[in-house]
Amino acid sequence: MSQDTQPTSAIDDFKHAMRRLTATVSLVTTIEGENRYGMVATAVCSLGVAPPSLLISVAHTASLHDPLMRSRRFGVNMLSTEQSFLVGPFSGMVKGKERFAFGEWIRSCHGLPRLLGAQASVFCDVAQTFEHSGHTVVIGTVIETIYQDAIRPLLYENGRFVRSEVLESAPIANR
Repeated sequence: MSQDTQPTSAIDDFKHAMRRLTATVSLVTTIEGENRYGMVATAVCSLGVAPPSLLISVAHTASLHDPLMRSRRFGVNMLSTEQSFLVGPFSGMVKGKERFAFGEWIRSCHGLPRLLGAQASVFCDVAQTFEHSGHTVVIGTVIETIYQDAIRPLLYENGRFVRSEVLESAPIANR
């Protein structure tokens, strides 16, 4: 609990704390038959490198959820700062396949929707899932990765989009 504010509940405190967690905005996609599905996500993180793997969280209510659970394959298209216009359509303002009328989409070599111009696109097979708090946590094993040379990720912080900026400080060892 912050000494500067009076809490209304543990949930409100948690929400306020999470507004300080800056995250890259991604579009998670899958395909089932000829139908494409996609949603905006900030709950994406690398999990390991041996094997390369990602973790995503998908609400049970998301239109992508059930097709993803059946297809067992997904893509994470990390947005660039120039692609903020895609957030509205993929966060519910547009329904179903009409979302893919926004942006330039092609099929990855594994058949998944790939956004051209994305900072990076990582395609995965579902390795494991578990349920928690109305979400399915999905661990994916990476099957293909595509990325841009220029790094300009679209970030979400405190309820708005922001850019990253290099800080002048002591060098950090390469990961």
